[in-house]
Amino acid sequence: MNFNFFRVQGYKKIDYISYFFLISWLVAFSYNFFILRIFNENSISPGWSIFDFTSDRWGFAVDMIWQVFTAGDLNPYLDGRLEGYPPFSHVIFFLVYRLTLILNTLLGVGEKYQIVVPYFLCVSIFICSWILYARKINSKVSLSSAVIFLVFSYPASFLLVRGNSDLYIFPFFLLFLYLYNLNSKLSWFPLSILCSFKPQFGVFLFLYLINTDHKSFLKAVVAIGIIGFLSLLTFNGGLIDNIEHALVLQEKIYKVFGIDSLGVRYGHSFANIYKLALYIFHIDFNIPPYTTLYKFIAFGTSFLILSYIFIYRRKISKSDIFFLLSIIMLSIPYWSSDYKLLIFLPIIFMYIDEIDLPTIFILLLILIPKNYYFYSIAEFRHPMLTISSFLTPFLIFLLMFYIMSKGIINQDSIKTHSTK
Repeated sequence: MNFNFFRVQGYKKIDYISYFFLISWLVAFSYNFFILRIFNENSISPGWSIFDFTSDRWGFAVDMIWQVFTAGDLNPYLDGRLEGYPPFSHVIFFLVYRLTLILNTLLGVGEKYQIVVPYFLCVSIFICSWILYARKINSKVSLSSAVIFLVFSYPASFLLVRGNSDLYIFPFFLLFLYLYNLNSKLSWFPLSILCSFKPQFGVFLFLYLINTDHKSFLKAVVAIGIIGFLSLLTFNGGLIDNIEHALVLQEKIYKVFGIDSLGVRYGHSFANIYKLALYIFHIDFNIPPYTTLYKFIAFGTSFLILSYIFIYRRKISKSDIFFLLSIIMLSIPYWSSDYKLLIFLPIIFMYIDEIDLPTIFILLLILIPKNYYFYSIAEFRHPMLTISSFLTPFLIFLLMFYIMSKGIINQDSIKTHSTK
């Protein structure tokens, strides 16, 4: 019996990928929840592992607890917290906090379980928005396949355990992708919300520039500015003080997550590979010359990708453009947590019929859990690392290299053919 993945219809491809995600999740669950504890009971707990619900330090929905229940005073930059989110995100956290108090009071929820109501509300919106998106893109995809495709992918599982704020903004990314694919003039609106909440999404503004849609670009930029400014006005302490303290906090966060490598363990930044290479050659990557060098590498890589997209924009597929822009967002920063890999899923879902086999293969390896081996490297200043800390950014680099080389080779073959 001959089987060709690319001869089946798109909804069947989603089915097969869903099965693959489910199997890989069950394997990882078995390893983390049973084998580690049976055969190595004295080992350090995996901690942030997507399957570790028992860790005292990194408990269930820890991100949501921290983000929501410290937002009540609308004073994120002046109260001494290590806080790096932009102003608009804190307004959302404050609104979720107020809604939590109201719902918990109405439902009689005690303090011990106060996170339960907002968590399940956000998760419900998260999953329902995905189902709606999936049905809009391909109505033939079954409900079970659509849910498995999302929930049993590694980044979504990680996100659901951590309860990070990406739960709030994922529906806006789905809306942006859907509207942009329809060539809607309103796609700038959800993108401006995304950028106001997490500035990394600003890389997708480049889409309007390469398509000479300058009006949408300007509308998004103006909206981002207005949202940020109005958000700052709601904070205690005054506009100037909040801006100054926010900039100082960015430097502190860069030191903790970037230089001190707290973001390496469950991250996928190219900086992980850079640090590993320096470590192999016994070079201290924590000192300024080498931390500064990565900034030049990051800028150069981003410039290379954007230049490639601009030059080959008429020759490469929409999916490849989205993947390359996503790589800038995900792996160029000094740290980037694995739940952010979630944005690959709706891109795959929308463009499944135009994605070639090597790209699908690399993406699937990126999107399954790979936290199988835990070890320590003192120079990374973090107690536990996994093979995923370095394997995932390597796979993302491989994806970038393959997509870009594919476009160049195809262009060269066209030129060669035209001269014959």
